[in-house]
Amino acid sequence: MAILSFLVQLFGATMLLLFAVRMVRTGIERAFGAGFRRIVTQKAGALRSSATGLGLALILQSSAAVALLVAGLAGAGELSFAVGLAVILGADLGS
Repeated sequence: MAILSFLVQLFGATMLLLFAVRMVRTGIERAFGAGFRRIVTQKAGALRSSATGLGLALILQSSAAVALLVAGLAGAGELSFAVGLAVILGADLGS
């Protein structure tokens, strides 16, 4: 019974985290939309992209939110893999 309770709580916590990250992503896209997209998609070196990820993680207080935002931009084809990876690695440093 304790294992079932643990699994239900783990599942609930995971779903709550994903919901919260989605809400943050939606809020950021609505508030900063084009500006955020312009900042992240600038063609720059790996160091500048990492610094951008670091700054975004400090502002958003969540590297998971930055990772989901960057994954969404990469999935839409607006961001290259190398730049997206650098931003996510920088975001990991910022959290």
